[in-house]
Amino acid sequence: MAGNNYDAGFRLGDWLVHPDQRRITRGGETRELNKEQISLLLALVEDHGEVVDRRHLKMRVWGDAPITDRELGHAVHALQEVLGDDPQAPKYVVVVPHRGYALIAHYESKAGRVVPGSQPLAQRIESLIVELKRRQVIKVGGVYVVGMFAVLQGAEIMFGSLMLPDWWMRALVLLALLGFPIVVVLAW
Repeated sequence: MAGNNYDAGFRLGDWLVHPDQRRITRGGETRELNKEQISLLLALVEDHGEVVDRRHLKMRVWGDAPITDRELGHAVHALQEVLGDDPQAPKYVVVVPHRGYALIAHYESKAGRVVPGSQPLAQRIESLIVELKRRQVIKVGGVYVVGMFAVLQGAEIMFGSLMLPDWWMRALVLLALLGFPIVVVLAW
């Protein structure tokens, strides 16, 4: 999306964003944004759906000014408040721990042209992937699969040497398969 002119405005979720006027509107409601908030929003829009690294975000918004991660967090929180976003169940800006922030709300240019990759289904999939990474569900699932593979390999060797019936191995494989969704749900 880099290189797009956002001054004409765009739709972000329920809001119509007017960057040139530093305000957002929804129905009859209008909210003003300060210079920092609009710059932060535009920096996130440029990489819509992607995690924007904190260092990169600070450089885009504040340039070489010495901004701490805490100050950045406060600025993002202030933007979330203006958008009416709930940090516990975000619809606009997601915090990705130890990495940065991602804008997940549906984006559409004011002209009505939907930006590729931000259609409702694609946006929901992107939001899900960001949330899975944020909650480390993918990492936990991967560790479970690798661990169960090692356990099953060891069990195959052990069960053969102990001359246990074949159904023992089938039962262990079934338990491993049934355990995967349980582990994923618990990781969520």
